[in-house]
Amino acid sequence: MGSTFDRGAYLERIKLSDAPTDASLAFLDTLLQHHRQSIPFENLAVCGAFPVSPAHVEDVSVERVSLDADKIFQKLVVDNRGGYCFEQNALLAAALRAFGYTVDTLSARALFPIASTDPAAPPAFEFTGLIHMILLVTVHNVVYLVDVGFGGRGQPPAALALNESSLVQAKGGEVYQMKQVQIVRDLNLPNTYTGGFQLAEPGNDLSTPTLWALYYKAKLDDEFRVSYVFSSTDSMAHADYLPSNWFCSTSPKSPLAPHVVCVLRTERGLKCVHGMTFKHLECGEWIESTTLESKEALLDVLKSHFGLVPPAHDSV
Repeated sequence: MGSTFDRGAYLERIKLSDAPTDASLAFLDTLLQHHRQSIPFENLAVCGAFPVSPAHVEDVSVERVSLDADKIFQKLVVDNRGGYCFEQNALLAAALRAFGYTVDTLSARALFPIASTDPAAPPAFEFTGLIHMILLVTVHNVVYLVDVGFGGRGQPPAALALNESSLVQAKGGEVYQMKQVQIVRDLNLPNTYTGGFQLAEPGNDLSTPTLWALYYKAKLDDEFRVSYVFSSTDSMAHADYLPSNWFCSTSPKSPLAPHVVCVLRTERGLKCVHGMTFKHLECGEWIESTTLESKEALLDVLKSHFGLVPPAHDSV
């Protein structure tokens, strides 16, 4: 990828016929829409649902997901597969640079709420490590968060400016907003060295760094939830992603290791497989939920709804 990035093959993969000559915000959002609806988030090699293809890694005996640029392009574009954040956003970063955009690579922490018996207590969270890759893209001197690799519902539908003044509403009804926060260490959690955290509005304590948080809500009248937090000033090198990718793809503690996770965005929602359940969300409502009773049923859904089939040289 990079200077030799095959723009035509990528555009064909995301079902986009042409690209303008200027790196505009409008084309950025068009690119994101087509990418999100064409290349699914999936962990099929990680969880063992599909065998690892030798075309997608350097060594199938020890590796499940490669961060080599050519391997990612082969997997997601040439072989019509999907991937998770390190693959998805790496591919998108290369594409955006090929189309003339300025792109920075960063990492974010996903947040998981900690249950509390005190209803008056402020929300507290358990943080992941820096295991989610995101992009910052600059268009006409404005910096935007761009992300096509988040497997949950809180993936932004378009480029989000790093300011707190604008709301972005997806066609399916979800609403997104960026907020600046500071993290406060507050709780003791069993089996951790760090405890839990709370998010606070930025104050005068300069010793506590200010981060950006991505908030979303499923409907306009719902409450906001936080997807992840990140520092906009801590750029990541390729080498920074290697240990995170290794953990996500090989560790039994990885959230992607136990079962199938596959998500494909639609214009107003998403289709997903979690474990052996297929679900379809449109305009904030689950319109279908089906238990897949066999491996054959799983493979049929992956093919018919996500366009995903096992590598041709192997049998499953």
